[in-house]
Amino acid sequence: MNAGMASGRLGQLGIETLVIDAASLPVNRRAKRVKTDRVDAARMVRALAAFDRGEPLACSTVRVPSVEEEDRKRLLREPSRAAQSSNFSGSKASGGVTPPGCHTWAMRQRKFNTEGPIIAADHYFVPPLERVNLPHLLDLIRDKRYFVLHAPRQTGKTSALLALRDLLNGGGAGDYRCVYVNIEAAQAAREDVGSAIRAILGEMASRARSAGDTFLYENWLDVLAAFGSSALGEALTRWCEADPKPLVLLIDEIDSLIGDTLISV
Repeated sequence: MNAGMASGRLGQLGIETLVIDAASLPVNRRAKRVKTDRVDAARMVRALAAFDRGEPLACSTVRVPSVEEEDRKRLLREPSRAAQSSNFSGSKASGGVTPPGCHTWAMRQRKFNTEGPIIAADHYFVPPLERVNLPHLLDLIRDKRYFVLHAPRQTGKTSALLALRDLLNGGGAGDYRCVYVNIEAAQAAREDVGSAIRAILGEMASRARSAGDTFLYENWLDVLAAFGSSALGEALTRWCEADPKPLVLLIDEIDSLIGDTLISV
């Protein structure tokens, strides 16, 4: 259900609907914070309560488009898909053959996504690499530099990293090995550096194996047993030396780590 439809149904029940602009919510940048839906929901409730008390700076709201407006936008975004759907409906009525990949009565419709990375075949999206300064990122990679991609939640950071990974592995920007890894699982270790390093190495090995690079998957447990909490640096060194292609490592959710665990990484 889209936002316009939800707002309309709630309005029929006499319930006023406000949609908060996530970028307008205040965030404490001085301290690390736990990132969970429960914490975010509590923060939104506090901001909404302040807004309702007459504090306009507590947060900003956005207008919810109607169902009709969203339908018009969908047709403008995908005129070719709309035309195919129309043609297919006519051919079905006259006994035509279902095109490959289509449902029986209608073309598959993409949807808006606010949960996890974008899948091009399933979701409406702005091409992820058009939202970043790609030439600058590629210059940093060629110069063997670090970079940080920072933005509010659910704005496309992970989708951009995955698109960059695919570009680098596909040879479109040079001859690289690129692995994306999400290390949020290590958050549960808190200050236990050994447990966090084990979780991070395991996730890296799994992601690399999925991308066709099996070196780390075959060796990370031996490195961990020999080097303990300092195994991450040794594992990355051996991994880089195992292939002449430069290794590009894209680390997501690193700000979920805290204390000694964050410093060790």
